[in-house]
Amino acid sequence: MKGTRLSIQRFCEGIINDPVYRANIKVRMNEGTLPHSMEAMIWYYAAGKPAEKIDVTVNDKTAKFAQMTPVQLADYAKSLATRLQEADEAMAMAGQES
Repeated sequence: MKGTRLSIQRFCEGIINDPVYRANIKVRMNEGTLPHSMEAMIWYYAAGKPAEKIDVTVNDKTAKFAQMTPVQLADYAKSLATRLQEADEAMAMAGQES
């Protein structure tokens, strides 16, 4: 049984080391016809598998945002944009006066 496993392993190594096979993989990947699972596996081996879980710590400054609704967040963002615009205009005016 061990000899059969070794023969299969060598056969598979021959396939993946074949330049024509590798070129075909690249072409299929560029054309978008390579199965997504195979493309993902290539990325995993090349760059590492992305984290499946990310821990996020919320501090006091950001805790209030976690409690806001999307509408409240949008309103807050608009008020910040207005304040930034006003600050830019004030700095531009101060620059013109000097």
